[in-house]
Amino acid sequence: MSRERGDARTPSAHRIFASASGYLSSMNLGRALRAGVFRVLAESPRTAADLAARVGMAVRDAMDLLDTLVALGLLQREGSVYSNTPETAYYLDPNSPAYAGKLLGTARVVA
Repeated sequence: MSRERGDARTPSAHRIFASASGYLSSMNLGRALRAGVFRVLAESPRTAADLAARVGMAVRDAMDLLDTLVALGLLQREGSVYSNTPETAYYLDPNSPAYAGKLLGTARVVA
């Protein structure tokens, strides 16, 4: 018996997709922390090409990561220039007294 989407008997996949989304968000946050993205952007807003050169990443990889972080609300983008949000500047810049990056890594919250 096939079930139409929205059928009251069809189980929801919400928890599955929420878990996968959380995992992918965590992976991208961890990748940005390891690469030093938030530290470099704390110095000044940058284009993807400039940031890629500073952190030793391919430009295409940097663009993908930065755009993902924008979609997650962890970075801001104005035109082609990326910058930290107030939250990431405060909690994810290693030079901030409130830096939480080590705690996130230690707690294995980020992959």
